[in-house]
Amino acid sequence: MGDLIGTAYADINLASLALVHEKNPAEARRLYQSALDALGPLDDRAGIAECLIGLGRAAAAAGECKRAVRLCNEGLTLHRETCDKKGIASAFEALAEAALGQNEPAYCRTFLAVAVSLRDEIGARRTPSEAERLAGIERAAIAMGDDNPVPSATAGLSVGAACAPDLHAAVAQALALAVAPDDECKDQ
Repeated sequence: MGDLIGTAYADINLASLALVHEKNPAEARRLYQSALDALGPLDDRAGIAECLIGLGRAAAAAGECKRAVRLCNEGLTLHRETCDKKGIASAFEALAEAALGQNEPAYCRTFLAVAVSLRDEIGARRTPSEAERLAGIERAAIAMGDDNPVPSATAGLSVGAACAPDLHAAVAQALALAVAPDDECKDQ
């Protein structure tokens, strides 16, 4: 079983490289799906969530924003259930990519603000390549005409009328999960 888990996590790392460095969402999707197929029967919830978010990022990179939002929200839900704030932040970063793909810069910036806030809260740092990727997403959102960062996580809900319905629902679900009380997680 250890080899199976090790191979699955190697696939996750290779998928991330395929997506970020090689700009190959099809290969990333194949590798994330392979890892998900291996981790699912083992009920490795953290790994499953990471795969779902990775599949969401691959879908966003391929222009499949509705699919990206659905997958990222599934991963977000699993991370919330396990009280993994770093994972929750990762889900919001992926949702920012999906929002950007739907030409929703305000949502994109909102999701990034939530992710930064969560990472700051737990002291989780990004790798230089992650930081550059997220800075690029923010620059793209600004270039779309959103040059004002959203001051709080809930402020982004006010722009929902112009947003695609699937993204609006994702915002409501994601923000509800992010701002839920921490009482559930104190003993974990």
